[in-house]
Amino acid sequence: MDETRRRRLAVIWAAFSVVMAYVTLADGVEMGTSDLLGGVAVAIGLGLAYLYYANPSGMLDFGESE
Repeated sequence: MDETRRRRLAVIWAAFSVVMAYVTLADGVEMGTSDLLGGVAVAIGLGLAYLYYANPSGMLDFGESE
C-alpha cells in the first residue's frame, strides 16, 4: 500500500474518531452502554489511524518490496 493512500486512510479514521467523540459526548456523559460503545469506537478509530499513519514494522506492506 503506497504512502499517499495510507495517509489518506489515517485522516479518514481520525475524522471518524472526532465525529464519534462529538456524538458520544454531545449529550453529556452518563456512563451508560451508549457512552461505552462510543468510547470503544473512538479508541478503535484512533488505533486504526495510528496503524495507517505510522505503518509499524512495515505491517501494511503485505510482503511487497519498495
